Amino acid sequence: MNTKIIKGGLSYFNSLIQSKHRPIPLYVNIFYTRRCNLRCDFCAAIKNPAKTGLTLDQWKECSDILFSLGNRFISITGGEPIIRRDLPAFINYLSKKSRLHSVISNGRLLNEDRLRELAEAGLMHLGVSTQSLIPGKHVKSQNRELFEMILKYKKKYRFEVSALITLTSDNVEEVPDIVRFLGQKGINVAPNIVTSGQGSWWFRNYCPTLQFNKTNFHKLKKTIDYLSRAKNVIYSGNYLEDIYKYAQGQKPFLCEAGSAYLSINDDGYVMPCQDFAPTKIHYTKLAALYPIKKPNCNDCMWPCYYEETYKRNHSLAFAVQSARRVFNI
Repeated sequence: MNTKIIKGGLSYFNSLIQSKHRPIPLYVNIFYTRRCNLRCDFCAAIKNPAKTGLTLDQWKECSDILFSLGNRFISITGGEPIIRRDLPAFINYLSKKSRLHSVISNGRLLNEDRLRELAEAGLMHLGVSTQSLIPGKHVKSQNRELFEMILKYKKKYRFEVSALITLTSDNVEEVPDIVRFLGQKGINVAPNIVTSGQGSWWFRNYCPTLQFNKTNFHKLKKTIDYLSRAKNVIYSGNYLEDIYKYAQGQKPFLCEAGSAYLSINDDGYVMPCQDFAPTKIHYTKLAALYPIKKPNCNDCMWPCYYEETYKRNHSLAFAVQSARRVFNI
């Protein structure tokens, strides 16, 4: 196990405990760029790119400000963050300080050279969007060979890997096969569900044809039952149960956007979460103005947010689960 990941994990757990007594932005995702090489039907992240994005030095400064507020985990997303050639330098900056981070990629730009650059910079976690393993079915269909290449570098450089799968009416029956294949390769799976509701979102795209309804709830339930038994699914059983409730129109959890979780837009302006338009608060002013007000919304089931609230409220169970994963018990 990567010692920096262990050190960062212990620091994160300490912040998790502290967040029971004061507001801490436990999870922050940053739009390192909104540029992307793909156009996905349920993603709106590329619709509002900044005219001038933050420089590498500004992102370093931003991460330091977040750290001063107690943040110990940053998700580097987009767009496609690998488009920026200075990404390895930013990863190296975070890694040297043992700050937990994840790079979320669609995988299409990953090759031997790019993966080696990221790994040598100190990459801690790579999340690869995977909607299907059937060639041509979806723009985020992945070749099985991609995971073979990733595994080679994972073993050498000891970073973590997860496949990010959005459950939709289009792929719900294929998901168990994807999870089974990845489990055989030792790759974890992070499932979520396509979000519902119309609105002026900055991350999700409303796609009624991909939503679940009474005609396919049974397919979703069958897949969730499989995921709850799969050993390579990293989210809590509570989340899996609650995404089924969400698909049926329920609101299973209390969102803490603006407090327990934040987003930073590519121009440096703070967002309560990845779906809301940026506020007028620049990251340079965040320390004085945090926490920020959460607007009203029609809810979501983004696992990155749900799980932060769950981990804080069930910190002992989370610690045991993490220890088992680290030491393979």
